[in-house]
Amino acid sequence: MSNQPSVFISSTVKEFRDLRSAIAFTLQEQGFIVYLSETVDFDIRGDRTAFDECFENINKCDYYILLVGNTRGSLFEEGVSITRQDIE
Repeated sequence: MSNQPSVFISSTVKEFRDLRSAIAFTLQEQGFIVYLSETVDFDIRGDRTAFDECFENINKCDYYILLVGNTRGSLFEEGVSITRQDIE
């Protein structure tokens, strides 16, 4: 287990691609472990849904950063976006 603080960055990837990358770089330079769903090192076990994998990664982080923009991401269930489900 690492003693480095960890952070999950949540947002629609397409709308905030550059900002997500910049925040991740800055935090990594300060010693954080950063989780972004679009990176190759995102923890995926394979025996759960993509949504469950995302929630599991969020739950193990010390911090959560939510970037809110003009678009909604994928739906988790009827009327609830994955990002909204992240924070509930």
